[in-house]
Amino acid sequence: MHARPSGKPRCSGRARGVTRVPTVLIAALALASLVASCTSAELGQGGGSAGGGRNGGGRESLLYDGPQIEARSHPYGLKWNWQHVGDLEDALASVAGGATFYEFEWCGIEPEQGERNWSEVDDVVASAQRLGYDVYLKIRTGSCWVNSATDEGAGDKSKTPSRFPDDPEEYEGFVAAVVERYEPRGVAAYAIENEPNATNFWRGTPEEYVDLVRLGADAVHGAAKGEVSVLDGGISSIGYGVAIAAALLEQGRDADAVAFYDSYYARRFASETFVFPRVAGVAELRDVLSGMPAQRAIDYIEATARAMQYVDAWQLHYYEPWQHLADVVGHIRSITSPAQTVEAWEVGIAWPGPSYDEDVAAGETAELLGAGRALGIGRLIYLPAAWSPGSRGREIWRGLWEPDGTPRPAAQVYANAVAAAQAGN
Repeated sequence: MHARPSGKPRCSGRARGVTRVPTVLIAALALASLVASCTSAELGQGGGSAGGGRNGGGRESLLYDGPQIEARSHPYGLKWNWQHVGDLEDALASVAGGATFYEFEWCGIEPEQGERNWSEVDDVVASAQRLGYDVYLKIRTGSCWVNSATDEGAGDKSKTPSRFPDDPEEYEGFVAAVVERYEPRGVAAYAIENEPNATNFWRGTPEEYVDLVRLGADAVHGAAKGEVSVLDGGISSIGYGVAIAAALLEQGRDADAVAFYDSYYARRFASETFVFPRVAGVAELRDVLSGMPAQRAIDYIEATARAMQYVDAWQLHYYEPWQHLADVVGHIRSITSPAQTVEAWEVGIAWPGPSYDEDVAAGETAELLGAGRALGIGRLIYLPAAWSPGSRGREIWRGLWEPDGTPRPAAQVYANAVAAAQAGN
């Protein structure tokens, strides 16, 4: 079992009340039954390291040291903040059987050349598996000696932007070491980088990104003893809106392009820091699409399409209105293959501002999960399970639970979807 750091209390395990969900939402998912066990406890958002550090040392995270959780497999998943796992054990166990992922940097594992510390990833993999989850790993390079770069952290996650490594063979060796260490421990899916269209995650060129995906995929498959899958880094959700709007303009569908852009980002406009502005017509839309953020998103979607020849699935990140999920998956398959495999390692609801309505969000969660299954998406990992107030100033990506562990209506919708999938419905 994993020892907990001193001074950190273990989860009490007490159950909270479960919010009742309108019958129509349950029917929409064709649910066979309600989940019998408690689904309420704090779940944190993903994306950060276990303790916020980059080298695996001095962590303050709690790791699960309870009994092994056994659960039937299901096609969903959750991403939580490991700093809050002590309060999450009951909730995570109640919907176990899905998947989660963990992201780390080569620079974090090996801050000094030749000195690797795997302890943080070891603990997270073991803890998640004991909680009953399959674990996927996202491998990033970061910025350090591996690419002769030094950068400020990427936002509030204590990460650094990645660049192409100075020694490609050394990079392949590191990726192979990851697989050699974690495939025997049950990790069968790996992603190369994360959201390369975001400058706080990737500072190379699109061509370098494609090359890195090729190197990483070759290293994973070369080191694996069994069947494993490799995915790209996943374009950020907002990137698809401008790409589809641009495609509609190219087809001469100006009015449709403006309408789609306005609808896709309708809720995002409520955020003061949102990168894309409202537009009054096609001229303003063209101005937006000619700007760097939009062009970067379009360029990296095209680069990801080229990278599909090296990987096993397209990694989807999606937080916009559920009605546009089919548009995004359709666009992906139009630029790759009609049979393109898609997995959503990050899916949820972005709804900034005071208009957020938890009952409406519950209904949309049902629609989102149902649409994902209908579109043939192979995995749907909800992120964040709950907002972590310490990581951002305000909640944008809406959690299934409140930060204190109180379940929102969407938490029961998710639990019911898990139960239905486990029952074979």
